Amino acid sequence: MEGFILPIFRIVVVTDREFFGQHNLATPSYVRKRRRAASKQVDLNKLRPQDFIVHKYHGIGQFLELETYESREYLVIKYADGILRVPADSLDLVSRYRHTGEKPPRLNKMSSKQWESAKNKVKKSIKKLAVDLVKLYAKRSQLTGYCYPEDSPWQRELEDSFPYQATPDQLKAIKDVKRDLESDRPMDRLVCGDVGFGKTEVAIRSIFKVVTTGHKQVAFLAPTTILSQQHDHTLTERFAPYPINIGQGKRI
Repeated sequence: MEGFILPIFRIVVVTDREFFGQHNLATPSYVRKRRRAASKQVDLNKLRPQDFIVHKYHGIGQFLELETYESREYLVIKYADGILRVPADSLDLVSRYRHTGEKPPRLNKMSSKQWESAKNKVKKSIKKLAVDLVKLYAKRSQLTGYCYPEDSPWQRELEDSFPYQATPDQLKAIKDVKRDLESDRPMDRLVCGDVGFGKTEVAIRSIFKVVTTGHKQVAFLAPTTILSQQHDHTLTERFAPYPINIGQGKRI
């Protein structure tokens, strides 16, 4: 469910899910659909003149039009030193250009080695990053982490108090996190998911396991004040029956 705007009446309706980030989870009768990762492939139906695209061998260019010659379609791409026509059935050679800045990119030259140099530079950076990661994980493998015990009766009681049916992805994430916590290897896990897909419950169960069986403190960070307040309310409500102190810190 999403909010809506009525400009005539000057009314804006915002749902609790949009306002707080997550509140209601799907019931077991519905199957959640993941958002598909945005494809890098060029979609001819969405491609517009002046859009920037990237050719595998020539780099950044600007799409001008779709041209037909002898019953075959071609993408007409402008480069700094000329025009390139790519057959529409060879779209595997081009991809969408993505950038975060407002300034448009500089077009590459087909006749220069600028694009090849840029790719080689990126490859070297990736290789260096990979080597650094291997060294880092080699050091981590020699360390010993804190080994938490298996679930206590309180843990099962807390999980049973969850007012919704946990999704298969939630259950898998929780199981994986618990396995990490119960291992003597340093934990190194990142749980990802869209808004409203139940990451908070995964965090709640993990936090509870840590503070009740390991006598440890947990820091729960949130990117906004509103979300921080929502998490504080949720944790206080869920942990109320247990001897756990919860405090909301100031904005950093």
